Amino acid sequence: MDNQPFSSRQIIGKDWESTPASIQELVEFLLANVALSAGESRLIQCLEATPIGIVTATAETSQLLAPLNWAIHQAKLYRQVQLELTERRRVEGALRESEARFQNMTANVPGVICRYLLRRDGTDAILYMSPGCDRLWEVEAQAMMEDVNILWQMICAEDLSALHESILESALTLQPWSSHWRITTPSGQTKWLEGAGQPVSQPNGDVIWDSLILDVSDRKQAEAALKASERRFRTLLESIPKIAVQGYSREQRVVYWNQASTQLYGYSQAEALGQRLEDLILPQELREVMVDKVRCSFEQGQVIPAGELYLKRKDGSGVLVYSSHMLLTNPEGEEEMYCADIDLSDRQQAEAALRKSEARYRLLAENMNDLVCLHDRDGRYLYVSPSCEALLGYCHDELLGQDPYSFFHPEDCQRIYQEHLAALRGKPGSITYRMRQKSGSYIWFETLTKLITGSNSQAILQTTSRDVTERIQIQNQLEHDALHDELTGLPNRTLLMERLQLAIARAKGIPNHDFAVLFCDFRPFQDN
Repeated sequence: MDNQPFSSRQIIGKDWESTPASIQELVEFLLANVALSAGESRLIQCLEATPIGIVTATAETSQLLAPLNWAIHQAKLYRQVQLELTERRRVEGALRESEARFQNMTANVPGVICRYLLRRDGTDAILYMSPGCDRLWEVEAQAMMEDVNILWQMICAEDLSALHESILESALTLQPWSSHWRITTPSGQTKWLEGAGQPVSQPNGDVIWDSLILDVSDRKQAEAALKASERRFRTLLESIPKIAVQGYSREQRVVYWNQASTQLYGYSQAEALGQRLEDLILPQELREVMVDKVRCSFEQGQVIPAGELYLKRKDGSGVLVYSSHMLLTNPEGEEEMYCADIDLSDRQQAEAALRKSEARYRLLAENMNDLVCLHDRDGRYLYVSPSCEALLGYCHDELLGQDPYSFFHPEDCQRIYQEHLAALRGKPGSITYRMRQKSGSYIWFETLTKLITGSNSQAILQTTSRDVTERIQIQNQLEHDALHDELTGLPNRTLLMERLQLAIARAKGIPNHDFAVLFCDFRPFQDN
């Protein structure tokens, strides 16, 4: 009947025939020109706004107006029905829209929405399962609702008891339920599920949970990998004997203390855990500074620069360490500071021994008569002992960086170069040669050359040279005296025989080579 005009008989009924003609004409006019629209009758508006013109309340006028009043009453009732129908259609539309939104949400939620029933007698059922069921369990939702045992049969045996207990506890306490467990799907996949829901007790004693169940396999795998990594991390830290690692909370209390820390500082793990940093290893003069640095590190994220610190042991003795600091976040989301300390006692002792050795070496080098030098692979001077000034006349600064070949006698350079190459190949050797002094004269050096490793781990040459000029002069003099007459200085018989043998050998080798021997008698000269 929407948007259709009323007929006169629908409004007046059986009294229409007895209604005066004037009233019938008025009603017919009104009904002919008024239709219902959007559940609201314009008829009523028209009737209420139309002047009837009858004001005398007599029995005759009341009788005449009765059909009209009845028509108005019926129109109002019809309008009320139309309004109620319109409201019902609106509510039904909103309900359908809400149901569509709910279905769309359940279809797209990253998991499954489930309504689970636990009866008083211990039996259970699934009242509702969202469409994501087949993605999670690989079983249709309808099958789950028809047989809840399908769900229980997929749960791993190791997790079944704990899951049952969590549900029973939630049912007894009516506290929110949450749990996680593993399932094996029909295809053989193992998944980690996590569920949470709010229990609602029913009048008959049953309990119903509206729960959300999620697939958390990726998260569980990440957690397992994190735990494995943490185990490796702890094993690594515990197995390194020379690196002491301590962990501190924001309150500067020890939360981690490895075995190396016990060896270094003397506190056992039980003694150290829970103690404050400043009460354990910080000497009095460092406490205020280090505590402020640690506080700023936590508050502002400023990492404490790595460096050497002089800390203290349990017995009060000092220990030099190289300390590095880092901020980490533990699994509970709390920041912790970890310090890795390397004991520098061995290095300190080694450095002290090295300084003593270097001091002795320098004392020896600076007071010995020999010339001690260090050269790069090309031969240039890297170090020259102070004795160079007494031997050569040069200050050591004048020789640093210089090429020694510029000081060698030209006739000796080739021999020295061959010895240089042999030393670079790891074959130390000794050679005698001439070297120019600052005055321009030459002296004889006997030099031992060997390959060594420098402080920067690079191969360098070390030479130790001794002035053998006097020895060479004596040798030359002895050789001269052996071949010459002591009185006259002339060649003697030995030299004559050497020269004669040389001439004979040359004559044999060279056919055109002739020679003669002139004999002179000096005996009268000797007699005089």
